[in-house]
Amino acid sequence: MPRAPRRLTRLAALSILGLTAGHAGATGTRTYAPYPAEPGGRTATVTVEATGSPGARAFRLTSTAPQRENAPSTRDITEKGPFIRTGDLLFDALFAQAVDDATLVSVGSIRDEWYNNRQPIPCPCFETGEKWNYVWTRDLSYALDLGLAGLDPRRAVDSLLFKTGTLRPGVPVPPELPPGSTQIVQDTGSGGSWPVSTDRTTWALGAEATLANLQGAERADFAAKAFNALRGTLEADRVAAFDARAGLYNGEHSFLDWREQSYAPWVRQNLSALAESKALSTNVTQYRAQRLAARLAREFGETALAARYEGWADALAAAIDAGFWDAQAGLYATYTSADLTPALIGKYDLLGNALAVLSGVVPADRAKSIFDRYPFAPFGPSVVWPQAPGEYVYHNRAQWPFVTAYAVRAAAQAGHVAAVDRGLAALERAAALHLSNMENLEWLTGRSQFDDGPEINSRRQLWSVGAYYGMVVETIFGWHAGADGIRISPTLTSATRERFSGAEAVLSNLDYAGRKVEIALILPPKAATGALYPVAGVTLNGTKVTGPITAAQLRDGANRIEVRFGPAQQIGRASCRERV
Repeated sequence: MPRAPRRLTRLAALSILGLTAGHAGATGTRTYAPYPAEPGGRTATVTVEATGSPGARAFRLTSTAPQRENAPSTRDITEKGPFIRTGDLLFDALFAQAVDDATLVSVGSIRDEWYNNRQPIPCPCFETGEKWNYVWTRDLSYALDLGLAGLDPRRAVDSLLFKTGTLRPGVPVPPELPPGSTQIVQDTGSGGSWPVSTDRTTWALGAEATLANLQGAERADFAAKAFNALRGTLEADRVAAFDARAGLYNGEHSFLDWREQSYAPWVRQNLSALAESKALSTNVTQYRAQRLAARLAREFGETALAARYEGWADALAAAIDAGFWDAQAGLYATYTSADLTPALIGKYDLLGNALAVLSGVVPADRAKSIFDRYPFAPFGPSVVWPQAPGEYVYHNRAQWPFVTAYAVRAAAQAGHVAAVDRGLAALERAAALHLSNMENLEWLTGRSQFDDGPEINSRRQLWSVGAYYGMVVETIFGWHAGADGIRISPTLTSATRERFSGAEAVLSNLDYAGRKVEIALILPPKAATGALYPVAGVTLNGTKVTGPITAAQLRDGANRIEVRFGPAQQIGRASCRERV
């Protein structure tokens, strides 16, 4: 059982997380201490060797940590595509590892034992991972939203469209469905498929990120197809899954789709209770889908449809805030009961809370409360709290890098420095020790295999790859693609600044609208732990910019964005709630 909560100083927390200084050059090392209460736990060392010039460096990573299923303890990687130069050799190598993992999950065909008689299906798609060779709606969509849409937007389009379709021949089309519309494919959950599982609207997050990285005819074509899929899906869900009394959508929560892991024992054998409960994460993705559908409707001149979906979204945002907020816990509950008057269940999940912050349905004071109150273990936050007693490790008693990445993104938006630092350290530690971006980790030790789990674990898991890639590109370097262009908004904390050496940290070889772009963070003086550096100014090719950078502002050939920072600021006195 965990001890009572206690607070660590930021410096002590970072020390536990293994953020002792390595050194730049041809060889670098970093040590990672074990969980203090782990039986027989040993300090692990990760060594990186590099040869060649930036952009084409060859890295050899070696880890002394136990590898899942006795995988090799050494990995060789050569830089390609986007690359970074930070003065921290391991940090540079781990970003190259994420890009390499993204290459490995970029395939020409996919397969799964339940489809097409186990034969390959041609598709230039992102597969889900080393052990998951198919395309799943939620895994894909979260990965694209976290960053992979910008790395390969055309592959993102092909993958997203693979997860849409029409009704089977001979099936009557319900009158509520718009003529010519399509449906987003619902991944099967532990309670069955749609409408027991109703988180297919995660697709909207991936679609929105993909649209932001497309231009011209490619964007127009995908926008039309996305609008058809969204309106068909939203109208169907309104009929089959919406509870007008509560103003919320029914169904299993998103991602946590193994009911033994996160629902009460009596619910596991009562699927009607699961199907009629309301889940925070699923309702937030419905909200995001409604907002995107409304925006696309306005683009296509469908003003009545735009008003319809905007009205739904406004009402749903209010219902989410009112229906899931647990004032005593200072968190949004994962789900409510299926009663006529729904009751909050004392269960909390990090993904749902982070998505609520990022989607704009959370007031600022509640966003701060979430990261003050949600418990972090020394090596990262678990995806659910509290843990289910007696259940093995998978969602229960586990941390998932993609959820940690969403927490980092939301904490950065909320200005919660401690949560940002702790999340970044957890993502780096996991990728370094295991020489890949793993599916999940045991929550206390941070290991890919400890005690009785995680039950299943895949290397180069798609959303974990997107998590690490996006953590560097979007959170640290501040590259945010949106409907109106590229917004540059890096999150540079004093802990991250401590890692980097030299005058600048540079992310190179980004591609936007067919033009090459690099971002240079002009490094400010180092500061005490727990501080955040505000952005003081951004220039593009030497000219100051204050708003989003559009494709028209980029020149042929290379483009350089420079970011300068103001003096470090201590943001409040917030720290993460610690469970050990």
